[in-house]
Amino acid sequence: RRRIRSIQKLIRIGKIEPMLVLRVDKEKRYVDLSKRRVAPEDVPAFEEKFAKSKMVHSIMRHVATKFEKDMMEILQMACWPMYEQYGHAHQALKEAILKDEDIFSKLQTEVPENIKGAILEDAERKFAAQGIRFGASVDVSFSGYEGVDAVKRALKAGMLLSDEKKPEEGGAEVSITLIAPPQYNVNVKCTEKPVGQEKINAVIAAIQKAITKEGEDCGDPSAVKFSIRHEPRILGEMDENKHDDDESEASESEEEDETMGRVAGLDELADQAE
Repeated sequence: RRRIRSIQKLIRIGKIEPMLVLRVDKEKRYVDLSKRRVAPEDVPAFEEKFAKSKMVHSIMRHVATKFEKDMMEILQMACWPMYEQYGHAHQALKEAILKDEDIFSKLQTEVPENIKGAILEDAERKFAAQGIRFGASVDVSFSGYEGVDAVKRALKAGMLLSDEKKPEEGGAEVSITLIAPPQYNVNVKCTEKPVGQEKINAVIAAIQKAITKEGEDCGDPSAVKFSIRHEPRILGEMDENKHDDDESEASESEEEDETMGRVAGLDELADQAE
């Protein structure tokens, strides 16, 4: 067995960590988990799934409390049928809020009107508060005659890509702020990760195209300076990843006991993968 010398370097109290379930002991009620055997490429998808499920559970729990009903009754009546019909209840609620789809008519169960209204009301409030923010940092400068005015026009070209729809309605909101010349922060707020990623890339491309054209129009392309200082990312993700990397390095340098017991064949598979 590998022993843990410092539990604080492996995991922090209050921090949610993705773990691989190795074994469940129903009699003793133990769950054998492993942090090391979690595939890094699987983490984002499961974190997103966990966040969606947590949001759905919060809505159903609030509705059950509001009408003084058993939580299991609400789940069987409305929540689980949504999973069967849409793959995930979050997707069903999203269709109802953003596309005004009558999701309850497609369910195999009868849901009272007051329960429907309460679920949709809570879901609408959750989706309105929810949002993903993408951020990037670019350096833009122009040493030609137009100077700052050329930079302003280039940044405005990026701002024009901001959608008229609000983020909670499926749009993407673009904002650009000055940090210190020539550095500018580009931010995009939306509710869909693919939409935000596509939008922020389009904004950066529009700025680069506009400032390049300014150089061509004045006959001096060398007057243009454009570079991406920080690549587009979900805000807060960089610090989180750095923290995870530090913990990973610390855990690899120390001996750990990750499990309550040895699972036959699992160690051999892990050794082969390594």
